Amino acid sequence: MLKHNKIIIGTEQLGGTDWGKYNVSNTESAIKYALDFGLRSFDTANVYGLGLSEKRLSNLLGNLRHECEIITKVGFCWNKNIKSHRLDVKKNLSYKSMLSGVEESLKNLKIDRIPVLLAHWPDNIHTTEEVIENLYLLKEKGLINKIGLSNFNLDKIITIQHLTPIDFYQGPLSLLDFSNLDSYRNISRQGVNMLTYGPLHHGMLTGKYNLKSKFPKTDRRHRLIDFIGDHGEKNYTKVDIISKYAEILECDVKALAINMLFTFELDARIILGVKNIEQLNENLNSLDLNIPKNIARSLITELSQIN
Repeated sequence: MLKHNKIIIGTEQLGGTDWGKYNVSNTESAIKYALDFGLRSFDTANVYGLGLSEKRLSNLLGNLRHECEIITKVGFCWNKNIKSHRLDVKKNLSYKSMLSGVEESLKNLKIDRIPVLLAHWPDNIHTTEEVIENLYLLKEKGLINKIGLSNFNLDKIITIQHLTPIDFYQGPLSLLDFSNLDSYRNISRQGVNMLTYGPLHHGMLTGKYNLKSKFPKTDRRHRLIDFIGDHGEKNYTKVDIISKYAEILECDVKALAINMLFTFELDARIILGVKNIEQLNENLNSLDLNIPKNIARSLITELSQIN
């Protein structure tokens, strides 16, 4: 059960968009299953489904929402473009925008205070120090308990952590990209709780896809560089290597991809997104896999040689 305590359920799919064709009701069933399993940490954001993810998560948690660790994120604002009849979504980390985002999230989640609030992405307008100051102001208003940053410059955070400490940092980590691992370790040693997302790298580490795979325009993967061109070719070469090691260990690629993150000597928790109960159950069952140290070292060495 030790590894299960390191798992956070990602709920972006509750927003119902940008992940291709899937049944949101199946995702809702998976969240209920996670609750029954005993998981109590959930990651969302006010931009996921433009509030739908938060609203649906709150409804699914019911009264348990007051006991769960809900991690949500602000930093985007949107309005309708009259000419195109589409929504214009922009990054905005001004205090006014962040306050508005928090107030909306509180309504969506039906709680009085957000357990963990992260600034989602830098907006290239406000400095990291300014964003952290805004987070402190929101905390002083009694709207949030703990603060953090997601996808911000790591070197900058390491430099200013002793001056303006944050509680959490969230960033990507998978077998296809562990380039930030040393920085993550440095941040963790400074007392920051590390949250990592994308352990299956947009599904690439499920072993289901290759360079010939096509994604509909409703699925963000049709435009991600990870899946196309030279970058995609290198990634799929890595997937082939990982698949070889999965055969040696007699496990599937997903199980190896997830469990290898526990061999990185990083005190972090892993955010796992889900679309249905079967997927969630497979991922949770995969946590029982134990990887011999020599196998782990050999795999990392081979992956590191792909530039």
